[in-house]
Amino acid sequence: MDELHLYTDEELANILTQYKKQRERVKKNYEKIKHTDDWKQRNRVNAKTYYHKHKDEVRERYKEDAEFNRARSSYYYYKKQDRLQDFMIKYPGRMEILINRDYFRDQNPFLSIVTPDNDSSSAEPSSSE
Repeated sequence: MDELHLYTDEELANILTQYKKQRERVKKNYEKIKHTDDWKQRNRVNAKTYYHKHKDEVRERYKEDAEFNRARSSYYYYKKQDRLQDFMIKYPGRMEILINRDYFRDQNPFLSIVTPDNDSSSAEPSSSE
């Protein structure tokens, strides 16, 4: 079994530097060739080939996600009009779909992190005295 290798600060800095240089080289190369006619033609052919190979998968995914997309669209329609209560009353099933897919957690992942600052048990008591 391989032993876990702990990198030194110098090795980590070297790895990060190499990665940054590689990303810069790739970006510079792309910027240089992206306007050439040869690259545009090859890219169009690749895109067309990919589309024809995967169009059945995309169609299936669209059918599977149709209810979710409808629920998400309705949610944003009612949110934009500031009528979320109407949405929850009129379409409880759609709200349930969004909750089951963890849609709201995906929109704000920091809400799922419990820290002492946002823990409800540490809230100050109300002054009802």
